[in-house]
Amino acid sequence: MKILGVDFGTKRIGLALSDDGGSLAFPESIILNDKNAFNNIRNIIEGREVSEIVVGLPTDTGGEDTTATAQAKKFADDLQVEFNLPTHMMDERFSSFSVFSENTGKENLNARKQKMIRPVDVDAQAAAIILQRYLDSRNIKI
Repeated sequence: MKILGVDFGTKRIGLALSDDGGSLAFPESIILNDKNAFNNIRNIIEGREVSEIVVGLPTDTGGEDTTATAQAKKFADDLQVEFNLPTHMMDERFSSFSVFSENTGKENLNARKQKMIRPVDVDAQAAAIILQRYLDSRNIKI
C-alpha cells in the first residue's frame, strides 16, 4: 500500500506517492485546487491503492502558524472525512525552496525572482519532500 503526500496550495495541489514499502517518495502530479480536486485525488487513491495521506503543514520559519496553516489543516480534515484514511500533517518548511534550489542552483534569489523562474512541477516535488520527511520520521530506529 502506498502513502499519498500532499502539498496544499490555494491554486494548485502537489501530489506525491511512496513506494509500496513506504521508504521512498516520488512526485506524482499537480492538480488544480478547484471543484474537481477531490475527484482527482480519489482517482489516485483508488487507482494506486493509497492507505494513508500526509499533508504539508505550512508555518513561518519559526514554526508559528500562518493563515495558510488553518487552510491546510482544514484541507487535511476534509481529506480524512472524504476518504476515511489516516491523515497526518508534516512540517513543510523550506520544501518548495529546497526544490527550487535543487532545480536552479540559485539559492539567493528573492521571492519575486523565484516565482519568475519557478519550475512547473515544483508543487509535486515539494509534496515528495514532505512525504519523504514523513517516511523518514517513521523509519527512525531508536
